[in-house]
Amino acid sequence: MAEMPRSPRPAAPQGPQTAPRQEGPQATGQYDQRQEPAPESRDQAQALMTQGKEVAAAYYEEGRNQLLAWQQHLEKQVREKPLQSVLIAAGVGLLYALLRRR
Repeated sequence: MAEMPRSPRPAAPQGPQTAPRQEGPQATGQYDQRQEPAPESRDQAQALMTQGKEVAAAYYEEGRNQLLAWQQHLEKQVREKPLQSVLIAAGVGLLYALLRRR
């Protein structure tokens, strides 16, 4: 077969051939609506946040009430059985000291 003469390749362009492209709303002259939330989305988010605050406040109050009830029950038990309470506290302290030593 006959060989075809090779033609020299054109040199690759060096550096940028076009002007740098601007990005953002100024480039197209349009404003991207995704940058600001729609009023409906904002209102919905605020409603969810308010609802979350109310639920969190309810859980906080419930936990606080349970803690106070537990504290009152514990105080009642200590007043009714002081010797048993002191012995339990001493046993817990001894156990803690033995575990801490190792």
